Amino acid sequence: MNRAWNTAIKQPRVYMSSARLGNLSELVRSQYQKAIEAGDAFFYDSQVRVTKSGASQDGERQKTVPWQIRTVPALLKKPKAEPSSTASDEKKEIHHQPMQNQRDVFAPPYVPNLLVKELDNFTVLLNKYCVLPGHFLLVTRDFVKQEKPPSPEMLSLVYNIIMSHTPTRPDAELLGFFNCGPNSGASQPHCHFQLVELTPTDPDSKAVPIETMLETDMSPDENKGT
Repeated sequence: MNRAWNTAIKQPRVYMSSARLGNLSELVRSQYQKAIEAGDAFFYDSQVRVTKSGASQDGERQKTVPWQIRTVPALLKKPKAEPSSTASDEKKEIHHQPMQNQRDVFAPPYVPNLLVKELDNFTVLLNKYCVLPGHFLLVTRDFVKQEKPPSPEMLSLVYNIIMSHTPTRPDAELLGFFNCGPNSGASQPHCHFQLVELTPTDPDSKAVPIETMLETDMSPDENKGT
């Protein structure tokens, strides 16, 4: 269960039950392995550094926010040219592989190994370029601009996905995040919500760093008797 999500919002109106999702966690993991093995998805190793910054609250108490800074050294390396024979073989194989929609990568036709599940108004896809294993997306079936806030239906569905998630280890949690337009990091114009499983970086930290701050905000203030 993602405690940060539960703390940040009240339980929304349920548009789709968790039963409709099936065992989505297992589907994502299974499809991720297929996509990696087939070369339809790519995983890049990353390094995480945690830095903590303090911020005063009402001038009385200090709280610490653990920021996770993730770097991907592999992206600094330029890809090497493939031998001509290998490149020729790859060109031949391309004709037998389903082509991704070049105008909108989140619209049909989907690459089969990246497609996890189709729902009524949404589609669950794997992220093609993964910094974390099993990084997946919830995208709208019809085109909706990423600059618009996610709809209540989308938020409700993400909530159900998080609540029904089966973690790979007991201390892991699923984090959902939404980049609302290019200024917040979105590189695709088609509306999509991203979901990744996080694990604690050390024994004293939470899997989802913002939980520390939220729990501090919501905890009773003994000095004020609340």
